[in-house]
Amino acid sequence: MIMKKTERINFKAAIITVLCTLLDLTGRYFAVRYKLPLWGDSLGTVLAAYVLGPFSGAVVGALACIMLSFADYRTAFFSIVGIGIGLGTGFFARRGAFKTYFNAVTCAIAVTSYTFISSSILDLVIWGGTTGNLWEDAVISYFRNIGLKSTVSCFIGQFYLEFVDKFLTVSLLYLLLKAYRAMKGKKPEARKALPLLLAVILPATVLAGSLNVHADTVKGDNSSVMKVYDASNGLTPGHATSIAATGDGRLWIGTYAGLYSYDGQAFRLFDSKKILNVNCLFTDREGRLWVGTNGSGLSIIINGELVSSIDTLQGLPVNSIRSITQASDGRYYVGTSCGMVVLSLSNGLSVTDRLDQIEYCTSSAALDNGMVAAIGGDGGLYLIKDGRIISSRRDGDYSAVAFMSDGTICAGTNNGRIDEFSLEKRSLKRSGRTDCGSHSTINFFLEDKEGGVEILCDNGVYSRDQGGKWTRVSTGDFDSALQTAVRDYQGNLWIASTRKGLLEISSSAYTDFFSLYGIEADTANAVLLDGDLLYAGCDSGLVIMDRVSGKRIENRLSRKLKKKVMSKFVLTKSPENGGIIS
Repeated sequence: MIMKKTERINFKAAIITVLCTLLDLTGRYFAVRYKLPLWGDSLGTVLAAYVLGPFSGAVVGALACIMLSFADYRTAFFSIVGIGIGLGTGFFARRGAFKTYFNAVTCAIAVTSYTFISSSILDLVIWGGTTGNLWEDAVISYFRNIGLKSTVSCFIGQFYLEFVDKFLTVSLLYLLLKAYRAMKGKKPEARKALPLLLAVILPATVLAGSLNVHADTVKGDNSSVMKVYDASNGLTPGHATSIAATGDGRLWIGTYAGLYSYDGQAFRLFDSKKILNVNCLFTDREGRLWVGTNGSGLSIIINGELVSSIDTLQGLPVNSIRSITQASDGRYYVGTSCGMVVLSLSNGLSVTDRLDQIEYCTSSAALDNGMVAAIGGDGGLYLIKDGRIISSRRDGDYSAVAFMSDGTICAGTNNGRIDEFSLEKRSLKRSGRTDCGSHSTINFFLEDKEGGVEILCDNGVYSRDQGGKWTRVSTGDFDSALQTAVRDYQGNLWIASTRKGLLEISSSAYTDFFSLYGIEADTANAVLLDGDLLYAGCDSGLVIMDRVSGKRIENRLSRKLKKKVMSKFVLTKSPENGGIIS
């Protein structure tokens, strides 16, 4: 049966609609995966609007948001933004907006005006003034820190990202159309258009390649069970900025949308107008939970109840808190975006000292004898005692610091290097330097009871063995923007990511010996442990493993039974045949 012309047109339009929707979703994936300063999810929308008209563009814009809402239902509300982009672009396209670059820029400005206003309103209503985009939230945070209201900061941050995103999107469409027209017509003009296309495509390719850097060695833990918590299974915001544990067994999770608690069964939002946007969490020696917010100052929670708060009205320089730690002498050192302050609880929560030199401190650690090590926004490492700076190092571009059980101070850098320091006469002396292999920012150190060290980086988790060798820990797709970690009362490891949510790594009662010894996966139907040898009757034959050397053993019996399915055999001890019969 010959397809009618109208049916062919409708079929073609349906195919283009599907492909453009996939283009939007692909753009969003790469923008999130590589933490780009744009959304990247509207190229398909504007392309459909140009080729098929305003209505089809609106359909693509809505479909992309609906597809994304399967991960978080609230994304569906942003369909009205996608619809507006499609309708607006289609309207301008039918009036020749893409015939000249000036008209294309005019279209971009109009679309940006609509998207940043509508998206800002939705962000304020749904997300509390945050977006989930690292760059945009950083802009919003900056303007909040200098005193602007959250509403104004949100609009400014939204305009910053939307202008870049929509301007590049419309410009790319214009260049594609220009190249298409040129190659379809005059060849000299095509030669002029292709360099413009390469100017856009090549930097994007180089950027994507440079950001996807990993260590050569991947360490898999075959005796652990990993589970991710995000918007699909209880952690509604879908991300986590920080995590802490309290003595009652509860976990506390900071997000851009507030503070959540987890009791092993469900995540619950902590209902308080004082805690709307959490930057950092800290549990002190007395079990109090300290909550550092992005615009409401600092709060203290005891037994699940908010008992105290402090903000600029009580002496803080700003209400944006970046780090919290407790010195051994009882002082609390709190990093803000405008300097560090020293707090005391002796006469109520109050500010006792200020260290304005240490701005934007995002990492600090308590040492012995009342000393504290802190990382400033300038990348410097500062040593503090009695509310005063006694030593500093500004030669490392540091990003995180920790005090280890052996007395060593470890400072991580923005390119994956770790410097080790010792204390000599109240000053910092570098005693060692290693490279963990991440080539990205180190955000957090974690030491276990056995002295093992794990670090959280922007691109994954890295672990140091007893020989000092660093290897990358396999955490699946949970490998982006890892911020902090904590162990719960059962010893399970919880990792917070501003991109992926929460990762729980718990010990398993079972060990995958095939994975442990590097043997190809197979079905084991019967097993026998004979001293240090482990025998497994499998679908592919007999597998023998030496538990001491960690190697697979090949002998006369295993070769004889190779490729023979042993699904009906029972292995038992026997003096004959090398101790095994089947």
